[in-house]
Amino acid sequence: MRLDITRILSGEVDKLDFDVSFPASDDDGFSYFGDWGIEFKDEIKAVSHIKNNGGYISMKCDVSAVYKTLCARCLKEIENSFSHSFEKGVAVELTDEENDDFIIAVGGIVDISAAVCDEFLLSFPLKELCCADCKGLCPKCGKNLNESECGCESEGDPRMSALKALLSDYE
Repeated sequence: MRLDITRILSGEVDKLDFDVSFPASDDDGFSYFGDWGIEFKDEIKAVSHIKNNGGYISMKCDVSAVYKTLCARCLKEIENSFSHSFEKGVAVELTDEENDDFIIAVGGIVDISAAVCDEFLLSFPLKELCCADCKGLCPKCGKNLNESECGCESEGDPRMSALKALLSDYE
């Protein structure tokens, strides 16, 4: 998503506000989310405030999106929302090309799509659960244990097998 900040760069105004929506495009790096089984339901919404603070131009951005994915334990499809805020400096040119703290304004235009994708990648939750106490799937038969018990005989926690062996010596 491209934002025109020429009015700030020319000194005409000190602050600009933008309320924009854009699709999660593979060109901007959002293809990683598809690889992880995350599908954005609607467009990504971004509310940006760009301000000139005595020559230092900063951008504060509040981003939100609604997405679908699968529960990490029981594979039930869930829908959730994600919100994130970040702040970056805006520069007309940089001497250090590897600086991620700034967004470059080329010809007075700032493209925030890549910055939004980077921030999403860094702060998006690693796994989602359908509920906090999700029981997951039975490791033997694959039945969803949230719906009902499966009837498989439980072998217990395999990490306790050494302790069980010690206790059986005393019986």
